[in-house]
Parts: sequence; C-alpha cells; structure tokens
Amino acid sequence: MTVTTELSTLNASVDVRFTTAGTPLAVRYNERIWAVTEEPVHWFTRDS
Repeated sequence: MTVTTELSTLNASVDVRFTTAGTPLAVRYNERIWAVTEEPVHWFTRDS
C-alpha cells in the first residue's frame, strides 16, 4: 500500500437513519443499506 499526501473528496448522497435517542441506526449509500453497530464487527478471521 502506498501512502499519499493528497486527499480527495467523496461527493455522494448518504441517508442516515437514527433511533429516537439520536443514535445512528443505518446508512443508505448507493441504493444499499448498511447497519451501524456499536462494537466492531469482524467478518473474517486470520489463522496464526
């Protein structure tokens, strides 16, 4: 991986759904819905 010093800006629409307490619940981006979790979710494991 190469480190770059220039940052680019992402210009995309994102909808965020919140609970009644104001906590983010889900994000809609590119016609897909992504759940927001409090704890990190690992979708894979690495063998030692």
